Amino acid sequence: MWNSVKLREICEFKKGKKVKVIKTKSIRVVPYLLIDTLRGEQPNFYTEDNNYTEAKESDVLVVCDGANSGLIGTGLRGAVGSTIARLRLDEKKINKYYFCYFLKLNFSNLNADVRGAAIPHLKLEKMMNLEIPGVSLKSQNLVVEEIETQFARLDTAIKSLETINVKLDFYRQTVLLDAFKMKNYKETKRIAELCDVVRGGSPRPAGDVRYYGGDIPFLKVADLTRNREKYLSSFEYTIKEAGLKKTRKISPNTLLLTNSGATLGVPKISKIEATMNDGIAAFLNLDTRSIDYLYYFLLSRTKRLRNINQGAAQPNLNTAIIKNLIVPYCNFEKQRKIASKIESRFSIIDKIEETVNIALVKAKKLRTSILKAAFEGKLVN
Repeated sequence: MWNSVKLREICEFKKGKKVKVIKTKSIRVVPYLLIDTLRGEQPNFYTEDNNYTEAKESDVLVVCDGANSGLIGTGLRGAVGSTIARLRLDEKKINKYYFCYFLKLNFSNLNADVRGAAIPHLKLEKMMNLEIPGVSLKSQNLVVEEIETQFARLDTAIKSLETINVKLDFYRQTVLLDAFKMKNYKETKRIAELCDVVRGGSPRPAGDVRYYGGDIPFLKVADLTRNREKYLSSFEYTIKEAGLKKTRKISPNTLLLTNSGATLGVPKISKIEATMNDGIAAFLNLDTRSIDYLYYFLLSRTKRLRNINQGAAQPNLNTAIIKNLIVPYCNFEKQRKIASKIESRFSIIDKIEETVNIALVKAKKLRTSILKAAFEGKLVN
């Protein structure tokens, strides 16, 4: 069993303070260390005050107020902000990184016990009473070295898994683009020849209680872009009967497309009767035998649609652009087979992706297991 010491026995604790700050960088000023700085960003503010809590590069900084309570930073020099505490270590007793890894292992527990309803505050007295395994500096160095070796291996594994997901997304796009190569079709049609394209509408003013908060589903762009599912069956917002005159109602099994904002060009097939805002276009009077085929065609064109430059600050697809999209066309039976083939390949991709994501979750949780083993004396002899 390892001996242990309380944090207060090996470090000096001091809270940061608020000082007058400036944005001008010069030789006379010192960086003002805020939460973003602890995340690795360059300091945006500086101070000329002399009365501040100083941080040296050998100190450990901990966010103790606000939603980011528990965030750790080190290797920073400057004036410590008022939401941050400085922990100055006794370097004859403790390795800085050994100390930081111990805090990271315990902060999930500490953060679960923050006090304050409006603004969370870390219980600093509880943190300072934490008992850290007290072993020689030589042993601490070995522990740190082994943690970082295992973390490096873990990072490599996680990067490999993330690369697989990127390749799976690329393969999805390849499947779609191959399915709708114009040269493979004898005929083309404009979308306007297949259906009517209409935009939704939004009761104004937005949020007016005369129109909003009723029992009628009211779809927004976020409802279509929330996930990658083909079908839409849930909604977040509603309107009242009074709002119906200011929007557009759709029936179940209607093909939709987001037409504004950064996430335009996302298709969805609505399985519910609903209304929709003006950020969504609906394809009405479309032969139901073409709905799956046209859905996948639009999905294959998402990136291209987002690159259409209309000279506006807010990306937007008007109905004229959508109506004039050229669709490679074939008979209904061939459309069904193409959609079925796409779905079959997507199903395989989805299963691989699910396996990869499960592995990613497990891999990321391994960090805690590695740290736990380290401070139980099980990582190194």
